Amino acid sequence: MTDPLPHSLVTEGGTDEAGVFQEIPCLDDSRLPKIFAREVLTDLVRKELVSPEWAERILSWRHTGFNVHSLVRTKTKLEAERVGRDFLSRHALGAAFRGY
Repeated sequence: MTDPLPHSLVTEGGTDEAGVFQEIPCLDDSRLPKIFAREVLTDLVRKELVSPEWAERILSWRHTGFNVHSLVRTKTKLEAERVGRDFLSRHALGAAFRGY
């Protein structure tokens, strides 16, 4: 059973050359679903998996199916791993009931 929904866990910063974590300022992520949708659909059109017409049609929909959820924040790697495991476990269980 595979889940067709892609997922990403994204950091809010990274380490510099000295190994010091540098935090990225918070973003207004309200525009990210549209940007993400356009990038994914552009790639699918380039690979000839979706026609340009279908890509534009999907982008015109009020709900394209692309979403960004950024309400969960973690402070440590251990906490992030626990939250990620919990989310993926619940999602995998839901996928089983959805028939993916």
